[in-house]
Amino acid sequence: MAHRLSCGAALAAVLLFAGGCGNSPSAAPSHHHKAHSTSSSGGYGSSSSYGYGSYGSSSSAAATGGGVLKGVTWLGGVDAAKRTVTIDLIAGDGGANNGFNFGGASNGSVTLTVPVDWDITVDLANHGQYPHSAVITASRTTIAPVFSGASTTDPTSGISPGRTAQFHFVAKAAGRYYIACGVPGHADQGMWIHFNVSAGTASPTVQASQK
Repeated sequence: MAHRLSCGAALAAVLLFAGGCGNSPSAAPSHHHKAHSTSSSGGYGSSSSYGYGSYGSSSSAAATGGGVLKGVTWLGGVDAAKRTVTIDLIAGDGGANNGFNFGGASNGSVTLTVPVDWDITVDLANHGQYPHSAVITASRTTIAPVFSGASTTDPTSGISPGRTAQFHFVAKAAGRYYIACGVPGHADQGMWIHFNVSAGTASPTVQASQK
C-alpha cells in the first residue's frame, strides 16, 4: 500500500512539473513580440515621413529631417550625370508664419544645398493670398540675384496668387546664400530659407536647418 502511494505521489509530481514547463515557452515569445512591436513603431522612417527619399523624384537626392519638411516635395528632379536639379518652391504654403513661407518653412528653418557648377531650375507656385517671388540672394536685407538669372521676373512685384513662374541659373560659386521673397517687406517677415552651394557635396540635399 505504501509502495502504491509513493508511486502515485511521484506520478503527480511529474505531471505537475510537465504542466508548469508547458506554459513558460508560450509566454516568452508573446512578451518579446510586444516589446519588438513597440520599439519598431517609435521614431521616423528614413524614407517615409521625413526621410528625404520622399522629398524628390530621384533617389539620388538626399533629404532628412522633420517638422517643416513633412509632406513637402522640394526636389522635383535630379540628374547627376547632367548635373541638373529642379527645385519645387511653394510660396504661401498654408498659414505658417502668417503665409510668409516657402513650403511652410520660414526664417531659415530649411537648408537647400546644391553642388557647385550645377544647373538649377526653380519652379515657383504661389499658393498664398499675396504676390510672392523668389530670389537667390547673398543678403536677406538687400534682395538682389547673386547669380545671373537667379530670380523670378520682376521680383519686387512678385506673381499673383494662383500663378506660377520658373527661372534657371548655374550655381557658379560656392557659398552660403538665401532663397528670399523679393516683394518689399516679405523677407523682413521671415520669408526666406537657406541656400548653400557646396564644392564638397555630390548631390542636392534638403534638410531642417541646425539651430
